[in-house]
Amino acid sequence: MEAEPADRLPSAHDDSGVTKLFVVQRALAVRAELPGAFGAISTYEPLPASGDAAARVVAFARGGSVVSVAPRLTLGLPDMQKTSLTLPPGSWSDRLAGGTHTGEVGLERLWRDFPVCLLTKDDA
Repeated sequence: MEAEPADRLPSAHDDSGVTKLFVVQRALAVRAELPGAFGAISTYEPLPASGDAAARVVAFARGGSVVSVAPRLTLGLPDMQKTSLTLPPGSWSDRLAGGTHTGEVGLERLWRDFPVCLLTKDDA
């Protein structure tokens, strides 16, 4: 499943519920596509961020094939240019905003087009 091009993403500031519906739809599609990542025996590993605003990032890897990254305490979220996350080995596709990421990635890049990130491993 391809992610939406960034110019077709719903606005992160939409109060109508469209953005939430978009994220839920994409997350459910990933869950249906990769059920092993969400099963009872699946692993659930925290991924620590590093840098100035690391405490404002919540990231987890599920079953070795899904990574979710979200801001914590979003009111007054600081500049994330000096904060990064090291992804598990491999190439990861952003299922919300599109694009591919590997290795250490700046949060300003992960959240450039959308305020949360749902990644799937390309060879999963």
